[in-house]
Amino acid sequence: MSLKLLGVRRAGENLETGHAELTVALAGNDGETPWSGTLTLQIPDQELVLHKSFEVKTLAERALLQVLTTYQLTAGTKTPPKVE
Repeated sequence: MSLKLLGVRRAGENLETGHAELTVALAGNDGETPWSGTLTLQIPDQELVLHKSFEVKTLAERALLQVLTTYQLTAGTKTPPKVE
């Protein structure tokens, strides 16, 4: 699997106050099917500074870890992730 940080946006349209937008390219293979895509998410500005204090080494890893952790925490609850 590969992750690549494509960009960080700290100002502009549709950006929540106090947040930065990360865009991450992802690619991998589940053993049968190759896949690739782009993940764009907003994180609090302080994450840009704090990411070095976590075990993960890049913002791209931190962003993916936040999404996966949130999914895992909510998947088994009474309010599972909303899928549209």
